[in-house]
Amino acid sequence: MHPRHTQIRPPRGQVEWSRLHAIRRRELFDRYHPPDTPWWVPYDPDYPDDCDPANRPLVQFLQSEVVGTCRVDRLGDGLAALRLVAVESGHRGLGLGAELVENAERVALELGAEELCLNAQPGVAGFYRKLGWKPGSWRGQSNCPRSIPMRKALSRKG
Repeated sequence: MHPRHTQIRPPRGQVEWSRLHAIRRRELFDRYHPPDTPWWVPYDPDYPDDCDPANRPLVQFLQSEVVGTCRVDRLGDGLAALRLVAVESGHRGLGLGAELVENAERVALELGAEELCLNAQPGVAGFYRKLGWKPGSWRGQSNCPRSIPMRKALSRKG
């Protein structure tokens, strides 16, 4: 059960893109890939994957505020990847992350995916397991040694 209802859609305009990048930088790159670690990855807001027509960057709204982000990448052959999933720390624990993932799964289905995969950090793998994800390798998974590749078959039923 989700205490709030959110919506996701592609970002529109510079303000929404700026919020998307700020959330990714703070909640993913600063948290999981900081410069003082062996797995440091600098955040690049101009990384070309957001402009790839096979990919769908998404922002999550709680009322009119952007509170989360993710991207669905079509990989072909019925497979899509869920990437860069993040909810602002001040909004965690409210069920918004589960809503974000469930809505992204719906988007993946609309894009023709039959299965979705992702790279989970160790601290959130349990969150994904509760949503039906299982550990499993996939083409294009992260080479970060801490990353846990996961997969989920998608269902067109409710």
